[in-house]
Amino acid sequence: MPVWTILYSVAFWPCLFAVGAACLLWGTRSQQCVALTLVVGLTLGQLSLSTIDYHGLERRLAMIDVIILCLLVACAMWKPRLPLIFVAAFQLLAVMGHLARIIDPRMDRLTYAVLTGATAYCLLASLITDLTLTTLRHRSQARRHA
Repeated sequence: MPVWTILYSVAFWPCLFAVGAACLLWGTRSQQCVALTLVVGLTLGQLSLSTIDYHGLERRLAMIDVIILCLLVACAMWKPRLPLIFVAAFQLLAVMGHLARIIDPRMDRLTYAVLTGATAYCLLASLITDLTLTTLRHRSQARRHA
Protein backbone atom coordinates (compact mmCIF):
# COMPACT_ATOMS: atom_id res chain seq x y z
CA MET A 1 0.00 0.00 0.00
CA PRO A 2 1.17 3.57 -0.58
CA VAL A 3 2.99 5.44 2.18
CA TRP A 4 0.16 7.97 2.59
CA THR A 5 -2.23 5.19 3.60
CA ILE A 6 0.15 4.09 6.36
CA LEU A 7 0.49 7.67 7.68
CA TYR A 8 -3.28 8.08 7.37
CA SER A 9 -3.83 4.99 9.51
CA VAL A 10 -1.18 5.80 12.11
CA ALA A 11 -2.39 9.38 12.65
CA PHE A 12 -5.97 8.23 13.12
CA TRP A 13 -5.54 6.54 16.49
CA PRO A 14 -4.16 9.53 18.43
CA CYS A 15 -6.90 11.67 16.87
CA LEU A 16 -9.57 9.12 17.86
CA PHE A 17 -8.45 8.95 21.47
CA ALA A 18 -8.02 12.74 21.74
CA VAL A 19 -11.53 13.42 20.40
CA GLY A 20 -12.94 10.60 22.52
CA ALA A 21 -11.31 11.97 25.67
CA ALA A 22 -12.51 15.51 24.91
CA CYS A 23 -16.08 14.28 24.46
CA LEU A 24 -15.97 12.16 27.59
CA LEU A 25 -14.62 15.09 29.63
CA TRP A 26 -16.64 18.02 28.25
CA GLY A 27 -19.41 16.54 26.11
CA THR A 28 -23.09 15.97 26.63
CA ARG A 29 -24.42 12.49 27.28
CA SER A 30 -25.16 11.92 23.60
CA GLN A 31 -21.64 13.03 22.64
CA GLN A 32 -20.19 10.76 25.31
CA CYS A 33 -22.30 7.88 23.97
CA VAL A 34 -21.08 8.49 20.41
CA ALA A 35 -17.45 8.88 21.51
CA LEU A 36 -17.55 5.71 23.58
CA THR A 37 -19.18 3.82 20.70
CA LEU A 38 -16.49 4.99 18.29
CA VAL A 39 -13.53 4.37 20.58
CA VAL A 40 -14.67 0.91 21.68
CA GLY A 41 -16.06 -0.14 18.31
CA LEU A 42 -13.16 1.01 16.17
CA THR A 43 -10.61 -0.40 18.62
CA LEU A 44 -12.42 -3.76 18.63
CA GLY A 45 -12.55 -3.66 14.85
CA GLN A 46 -8.82 -3.14 14.68
CA LEU A 47 -8.05 -5.78 17.29
CA SER A 48 -10.36 -8.37 15.74
CA LEU A 49 -8.25 -8.51 12.61
CA SER A 50 -4.98 -10.33 13.00
CA THR A 51 -3.95 -9.21 9.54
CA ILE A 52 -5.71 -6.64 7.45
CA ASP A 53 -5.23 -7.78 3.90
CA TYR A 54 -8.55 -6.76 2.32
CA HIS A 55 -8.33 -9.66 -0.15
CA GLY A 56 -11.90 -10.71 0.56
CA LEU A 57 -14.79 -9.39 2.59
CA GLU A 58 -13.59 -8.62 6.10
CA ARG A 59 -16.57 -10.24 7.82
CA ARG A 60 -15.69 -9.40 11.40
CA LEU A 61 -14.94 -5.81 10.50
CA ALA A 62 -18.19 -5.57 8.52
CA MET A 63 -20.15 -6.94 11.49
CA ILE A 64 -18.54 -4.47 13.88
CA ASP A 65 -19.20 -1.61 11.44
CA VAL A 66 -22.89 -2.56 11.26
CA ILE A 67 -23.14 -2.69 15.06
CA ILE A 68 -21.42 0.70 15.31
CA LEU A 69 -23.87 2.05 12.72
CA CYS A 70 -26.88 0.81 14.73
CA LEU A 71 -25.55 2.38 17.93
CA LEU A 72 -24.75 5.68 16.20
CA VAL A 73 -28.23 5.81 14.64
CA ALA A 74 -29.70 5.21 18.10
CA CYS A 75 -27.60 8.07 19.52
CA ALA A 76 -28.60 10.35 16.63
CA MET A 77 -32.27 9.55 17.20
CA TRP A 78 -31.88 10.13 20.95
CA LYS A 79 -30.55 13.68 20.48
CA PRO A 80 -31.09 14.61 16.82
CA ARG A 81 -28.47 17.27 16.12
CA LEU A 82 -27.04 17.65 12.65
CA PRO A 83 -23.39 16.77 13.49
CA LEU A 84 -24.49 13.57 15.25
CA ILE A 85 -26.65 12.67 12.26
CA PHE A 86 -23.57 13.22 10.07
CA VAL A 87 -21.59 10.83 12.28
CA ALA A 88 -24.17 8.11 11.65
CA ALA A 89 -24.29 8.97 7.94
CA PHE A 90 -20.52 8.67 7.58
CA GLN A 91 -20.63 5.28 9.30
CA LEU A 92 -23.35 4.26 6.83
CA LEU A 93 -20.90 5.06 4.03
CA ALA A 94 -18.36 2.68 5.60
CA VAL A 95 -20.99 -0.06 5.78
CA MET A 96 -21.85 0.60 2.14
CA GLY A 97 -18.18 -0.05 1.33
CA HIS A 98 -18.63 -3.57 2.69
CA LEU A 99 -21.79 -3.97 0.62
CA ALA A 100 -19.88 -2.84 -2.46
CA ARG A 101 -17.31 -5.57 -1.76
CA ILE A 102 -20.10 -8.15 -1.55
CA ILE A 103 -21.51 -6.93 -4.86
CA ASP A 104 -18.09 -6.87 -6.57
CA PRO A 105 -15.69 -9.40 -5.01
CA ARG A 106 -13.04 -8.43 -7.61
CA MET A 107 -12.84 -4.89 -6.20
CA ASP A 108 -9.29 -3.64 -5.74
CA ARG A 109 -7.96 -4.03 -2.18
CA LEU A 110 -7.04 -0.35 -1.88
CA THR A 111 -10.48 0.71 -3.09
CA TYR A 112 -12.12 -1.52 -0.49
CA ALA A 113 -9.84 -0.20 2.25
CA VAL A 114 -10.55 3.42 1.29
CA LEU A 115 -14.31 2.85 1.02
CA THR A 116 -14.50 1.33 4.48
CA GLY A 117 -11.97 3.53 6.24
CA ALA A 118 -11.92 6.93 4.59
CA THR A 119 -14.91 8.25 6.48
CA ALA A 120 -13.25 7.70 9.87
CA TYR A 121 -11.74 11.18 9.93
CA CYS A 122 -15.11 12.61 8.87
CA LEU A 123 -16.69 10.87 11.88
CA LEU A 124 -14.20 12.54 14.18
CA ALA A 125 -14.59 15.93 12.49
CA SER A 126 -18.38 15.77 12.89
CA LEU A 127 -18.09 14.78 16.53
CA ILE A 128 -15.59 17.51 17.40
CA THR A 129 -17.77 20.02 15.51
CA ASP A 130 -20.75 19.02 17.65
CA LEU A 131 -18.66 19.33 20.82
CA THR A 132 -17.39 22.76 19.76
CA LEU A 133 -20.86 24.05 18.84
CA THR A 134 -22.32 22.79 22.11
CA THR A 135 -19.51 24.41 24.11
CA LEU A 136 -19.93 27.73 22.29
CA ARG A 137 -23.69 27.60 22.82
CA HIS A 138 -23.27 26.99 26.55
CA ARG A 139 -20.76 29.84 26.87
CA SER A 140 -23.03 32.30 25.08
CA GLN A 141 -25.95 31.26 27.30
CA ALA A 142 -23.79 31.73 30.39
CA ARG A 143 -22.81 35.23 29.23
CA ARG A 144 -26.45 36.17 28.67
CA HIS A 145 -27.44 35.02 32.14
CA ALA A 146 -24.47 36.70 33.83
